[in-house]
Amino acid sequence: MDNHHLALQNTSGRMSDCMKLLNGNYGAYFRKKYGGKGYMFQSRYKSTLIEKESYLIQSIIYLLENPVRAGMVENAEVYPWSSFFLYFSTDDTQSFVDKIFVDELFETKTSLLRALNSNIYKKPQLVITTNKYGEFWGSDNFIKKALKQFNRRLAPTEQSISINRIDDGYFEPVEKIIMEFEIEMGLKVMDIDIGRHSGK
Repeated sequence: MDNHHLALQNTSGRMSDCMKLLNGNYGAYFRKKYGGKGYMFQSRYKSTLIEKESYLIQSIIYLLENPVRAGMVENAEVYPWSSFFLYFSTDDTQSFVDKIFVDELFETKTSLLRALNSNIYKKPQLVITTNKYGEFWGSDNFIKKALKQFNRRLAPTEQSISINRIDDGYFEPVEKIIMEFEIEMGLKVMDIDIGRHSGK
């Protein structure tokens, strides 16, 4: 697809730093493997703060339905580059996807399929509130709490002054992560057959 969406939990509070490293390192890897010049991604990522439960369920369905809206497939279940196949499956190899969390949200695969085929979710009410701090998707109460929390974090404290030091929010080098992945999986990244579904 020409655009990509992810549902991520920002546990570190430093999503922009994470995305900057991901974009830079993946771009370098892609260019080394396939060649070419310039930016890998058209523009910087855009994030939306989402309230849990009903809004999160809508966002997951919205993400799974992206290839359907783009006219690439007739239903989300057959799109090969989706996390749909991991939900309610015994495949535990794709540990970066929190399938257990999604399984618990929908409870059964039948419920997930029903939500995918529901007219309510086919055209979800994506009423996103935008202000100078970003985008919010949730109830009015959730947005008020989020803004209050954000304003509190703006207060100049010793912690906030030093928050951007690289040591305070260190991310593992991509080379180390790849090495650990190769050891754990017993294979080399360059040997993965990306022409197969399992490789993708």
